[in-house]
Amino acid sequence: LLAGASLPIQYGIANMMRFAGVDLPTAVAMATTTPARMIDAPCGGLRPGDLADLALFHWSPSDTTLEIAATISHGKVLYGKLPSVA
Repeated sequence: LLAGASLPIQYGIANMMRFAGVDLPTAVAMATTTPARMIDAPCGGLRPGDLADLALFHWSPSDTTLEIAATISHGKVLYGKLPSVA
């Protein structure tokens, strides 16, 4: 196994922030878009026509924990539920 490869992604992101001192956007990119680009895999996004492959999470900066709230693949919720918008 690669170091940390068996950890769920939210723990890897939190560990990267804690141990390497990177910010949340950098740690998320290191775990998602950067590896996808390295293997020429498509990446989701929020613009019209993007794949809409996303993960929604709750972030607690005080203890650098991430809790996955929902995952979305090709615009369909696979896990959790989307928050209501008022």
